[in-house]
Amino acid sequence: MTKPNTEALRSSFKRKKKEQEKKESKKKDGKSLRDRASESIRGLAAKPKSVFKKKPHTLEEELAHSQKVSDMYARHVVDLKKENEALICKLQREKIWHHKHRNIAEKHKSIERSYIDLNEKHEELRDLAFQLQQKLKVHTEKSKGMTGIRDSSDSLIGHVSQIFSHNASFASFIAEMKEDLEDELSSSDDDDDYV
Repeated sequence: MTKPNTEALRSSFKRKKKEQEKKESKKKDGKSLRDRASESIRGLAAKPKSVFKKKPHTLEEELAHSQKVSDMYARHVVDLKKENEALICKLQREKIWHHKHRNIAEKHKSIERSYIDLNEKHEELRDLAFQLQQKLKVHTEKSKGMTGIRDSSDSLIGHVSQIFSHNASFASFIAEMKEDLEDELSSSDDDDDYV
């Protein structure tokens, strides 16, 4: 039997032992880092609070800090004033807009009432014109060449034509009022776009 090479075995054993020691030392170093970190945290927590207190400021530092805070609040006040002025302008525009639309609504109601009155007068004039036409027929039948009655019938015809012209003037008046209302409504819509 051949004898084992003790030197080779010894060197192999030493090499493996060194590798194992390196691995264990790496593990120990990793654990020790965590341990040191946790110990340092525990140490900081265990320190009295007086250690963490800030050093007292000098009078100049306190004045500078107060001035800085005052400037910050002054800028904030200026911003609030600007926002307040913008809100006031917006409210004034809305107030003018509502006032204008209220006036337009009142004018529209007035035109509607005038239109109703005009229709009633138109019906009255139509009835009157019909009555006059009936009287005119009676007078023309009775006239039969009588000049006096013919003159009377001519005057009645003129009266009827005046009634119809008066009715036409009322209709044109209503048309003008409607055009004015439409113009005001269109200008109000333009103001709505502006607001």
